[in-house]
Order: sequence, then C-alpha cells, then structure tokens
Amino acid sequence: MKHFWMPVLVLGWLSGCASTPPAVPADKPQGWQAPRDLASLQGRWQQVDAGQQQPYRLEFAAGRLQASAGCNGLGSVVSLENGLLKTGAMMSTLMACPPALEQRERSLSQLLSAQPRLVVQGNRLQLQAGRDRLEFQREASSGGS
Repeated sequence: MKHFWMPVLVLGWLSGCASTPPAVPADKPQGWQAPRDLASLQGRWQQVDAGQQQPYRLEFAAGRLQASAGCNGLGSVVSLENGLLKTGAMMSTLMACPPALEQRERSLSQLLSAQPRLVVQGNRLQLQAGRDRLEFQREASSGGS
C-alpha cells in the first residue's frame, strides 16, 4: 500500500516543475488592464524606467514587433493571447555593439521571448515576465488609442 503513493508523489512533484505563465503584477496600480487587442498597441513606445541607460524602444505594427536597445534592431511576428505577448522567432541585425549594449539587447530579447504579460493604462504599457518588468510610454506621434 505504501508503494501506491510513490507514483502520485512523483507526478505531483513533476507537475510543480512545469512552466507556468508569468504572474500578474502584484502591485499593478488600479486602472491597469490587459490590452483589448494587438491593434490597440500599434505605434512607437519608449521605456520610461531606463535610468541612465539608453531606453528600450518598441514599435507594434501589422502583427509585428520591432524593438531596439540602442544598437541592433530586433523583430518578430507577435500575437496577444489572454494578455500575454507571444512572439515568433526573434530576428536581429548583427552590428558589433559595445558589451553593455549587447547585454541589454540580450535581456530585451529574452524578456520579449518569455511571453510577458502586458497591461496598459492610457499611454503607458508594462511588460512583465517573472521578476522582470519594463514600463513604456507611447510616443506622441504614434497612433493607437
């Protein structure tokens, strides 16, 4: 009888190792919500919480995402499912960049590929995957609502 529980315990342990979607931001300010569709994100966005570093830039248009950390450009087809950004294979230009920019570029690519949760409030956009969170503001000349 004691051997009966061993497979159950192993299955329970293994299911705890399965990947889970990124958590909803615990400290999400009131009024933030999932974007209604990909078209509502159309336009250019610039990171507002970059500090002294070159801000990340995003551009959503026609089911595609273009992104930059200040050196190479990144791009992918994207979709929005249940508030999660899903990307295809991330493509990049291949210019030689300073090591600090290369690291930021890698971090941005990893975040975008990790199916981050998106929330918006007016002209602000937050992306969160795990502990990583970035906040962007829509550039004034951009479309969208």
